[in-house]
Amino acid sequence: MRRNLQALFWVFSVFTSLLLGSRAFGHGVRAQTFGKGADTLVRRDTLVVPPADSVDRAVRMLQAGADSVGRQLDSGRILTDSAHLQHDTLQGGQDTARHPIDSVRRLLDSVVVPVDSTITIMAVGDVMLGSDFPSKNLLPPRDDADALLREVQGLFKSADVVFGNLEGAFLAGGHPAKSCKDPSRCYLFRMPPRYAAVLQRAGFTAISNANNHVGDFGEAARRCTGRLLDSLGIARAGLLSHPVDTIWVKGVKIGLCAFAPNSGCCQLNDYAGLRRIVAGLKAKCQLVIASCHMGGEGSAQTHITKQREIFLGENRGNPYEIARVLIDAGADVVIGHGPHVTRAVDIYKGRLIAYSLGNFCTYGGFNLRGVCGISPVLEVRVGPSGQFLGGRVHATRQEGRGGVRLDAAGTVIAEIRRLMAHDIPETQLVVHEDGEIGLKGRVKAENAVRDSARQPQGVQ
Repeated sequence: MRRNLQALFWVFSVFTSLLLGSRAFGHGVRAQTFGKGADTLVRRDTLVVPPADSVDRAVRMLQAGADSVGRQLDSGRILTDSAHLQHDTLQGGQDTARHPIDSVRRLLDSVVVPVDSTITIMAVGDVMLGSDFPSKNLLPPRDDADALLREVQGLFKSADVVFGNLEGAFLAGGHPAKSCKDPSRCYLFRMPPRYAAVLQRAGFTAISNANNHVGDFGEAARRCTGRLLDSLGIARAGLLSHPVDTIWVKGVKIGLCAFAPNSGCCQLNDYAGLRRIVAGLKAKCQLVIASCHMGGEGSAQTHITKQREIFLGENRGNPYEIARVLIDAGADVVIGHGPHVTRAVDIYKGRLIAYSLGNFCTYGGFNLRGVCGISPVLEVRVGPSGQFLGGRVHATRQEGRGGVRLDAAGTVIAEIRRLMAHDIPETQLVVHEDGEIGLKGRVKAENAVRDSARQPQGVQ
């Protein structure tokens, strides 16, 4: 088996050199090593090879050759796949090879094998790193946006996928696309383009652009944001112009999609379109993550009503129903955001649902008082086909103008437990006082180990 893999990659390296030549490498074919124990890969719309340990010297030689002509990204751990299939996914069709590399990718797909049966996803809510509109006074002190996320960087390193909702867009200058008579009272978010790399340095690997602020500064800001995230190797989804993305983790192909009730986004309340996109991804991927901007906003909107929610005249959907439509269509993890408060977590057909993850890192211009200032880092462990295995709520909070701090008091854990008991007492999911997530009726892993250690020798 190993000799066959080595032979394949020798053929691959020669084929790539002949097919692409040095010009192709100059336009983005780069070998990148992502983190400890991570996949070794070549990317430009994209090429994937298995983890280096599984094919030893052959892959390492391929990596070394390409490293001489490309740069390495420091903080990523996964591969962002190309957007070649974007239009076809919206139309429900099959993706076709539009670049010679696609045929190589398909060949490699057949030999990539998982090296670990567990995928760890860490998901957070809204992320807005500071806006220079209407004034630079809304930017972090000393222009240090990295400081806003520094306290959770170590936590993120233990995840295979780190996901967040980017509540805004990156753009240098530009004018609001929305009516704004008094800029001091408008909620419009324009992050400086230099802040995009902050996401990568913090550890983010996947982003939703589907929300009500991605269009604050029009199409120019959407395009700028997309280019920046692509250049950083961060997967993105949710815009009509870029509805889905795929990423590789441990040999498992993961699909990402996102929905919102807003212009330019994949439509949240179009159930037929929603099903088509999710089913199209599931046909190509082993695991699908779906993100939704759904539900009313504000401190009074913490509860799941199981009804359609209208906010400021806008249909924000029925989150309880939408989550189930997504899972029935093939989604394996459903992540909600939009209410700016944390809501309950749930499980359906063995797939985890987070109805809202609140304000995670939202600097300036946000109400962070009370429940609006607490938020989880939701750790979800799933099998390679998406089944829920376990998880944990890591408590965080924001104070003052914003910035993430770990919360030793576990305030958001208590809030999630309260909401689950009130809103969905029938759920089979349980969040324990220490934040561990499991299924009702299952003994916590640490208790099982402790009880086993206490059992007298010789007792069966």
